[in-house]
Amino acid sequence: KQDTGWDLHRVAAHHGVADRLILTGGDDIREMQGRRKLQLIYGSLDVQMTTTLGEGWGLTTMEGMACGIPQIVPDSSALAEWAVPAVKVPCSRMLMNPEINTVGALVDDVPFVAALQKLYRDKAARARLSSQGIAHVRRNEFSWKNVAGRFSTVLSAALRERPARSKVFA
Repeated sequence: KQDTGWDLHRVAAHHGVADRLILTGGDDIREMQGRRKLQLIYGSLDVQMTTTLGEGWGLTTMEGMACGIPQIVPDSSALAEWAVPAVKVPCSRMLMNPEINTVGALVDDVPFVAALQKLYRDKAARARLSSQGIAHVRRNEFSWKNVAGRFSTVLSAALRERPARSKVFA
């Protein structure tokens, strides 16, 4: 099973956690989990974390928040901007992936482990982040209707501002 170019079974085996790996998706996007099963999967978590090098949004972070799961995220890219009620981990190192021409921020391991330990030990902090996360993702600005409306506005403006096609290539 591969996710965006990564053989996750191989990566898990390399780190000695293959016997504890649970993949929630199928080999094909049409095999993805339904809404109820995703709620059960998220609901089984005490904390959700990501060490992503970069996110344009972070849908799984938002889904986890909607299910009341406290989040630990890199203080970088889109997650630093919108995932306000999450524990933010500093990123002082940048990595470049020449295969896909991207630069990403790598979470600092010591504060990351400290954040995980704090939430592991502090039930009140988990409860606070849970309720704050639910309230945050329920904000009107995140509704599909409003997101679609903003996309429509931006795309319409881009089409109006598009330069006229050259007659040479018409």
